Amino acid sequence: MVQHLAQLDRRIPSWDMTSLVERRCPICRTVGDEVCIRPDLLRVRSCRKCHSYFISPSPTEDMLAQFYSTYYAKHRAAELRQYLEDEMLVREMLALDPSSDLKVKTISSFVDLRERRVLDVGFGMGQNLVLMRKSGAHVSGIDIDPDSVQFVRDVLGIKNV
Repeated sequence: MVQHLAQLDRRIPSWDMTSLVERRCPICRTVGDEVCIRPDLLRVRSCRKCHSYFISPSPTEDMLAQFYSTYYAKHRAAELRQYLEDEMLVREMLALDPSSDLKVKTISSFVDLRERRVLDVGFGMGQNLVLMRKSGAHVSGIDIDPDSVQFVRDVLGIKNV
């Protein structure tokens, strides 16, 4: 019996299950065995050859683009509004110590970030960009959500997004 994963939060996409596309492992193109079912009913598979995990059947590129291009407006509007209305939250984000963040601390243990170029794909609220910049990196970001881009550019002052 395949395990159903528990819901982590209330942001569960409702995919058009009739429009999903079958796919093989994105790494080696091998078929995968079903491991579990996510709360959004997408099936997680494990590649028989390289043991990578992937979703199949999966949403199309257009479905994913639609979901992520409106992510903050539909799923995190209250959080974004809080940051836009409360300057103290923004000041706290900008004052964070990069060494207090596990992700940045781990990356910094492998490479000195000073003067490195860092690209954050899908940067959301921009916290990783802020922390990497504070670590001395030259940061750039890509996100398809216009609300995220505007917030990071206008409020956090990171122009290369």
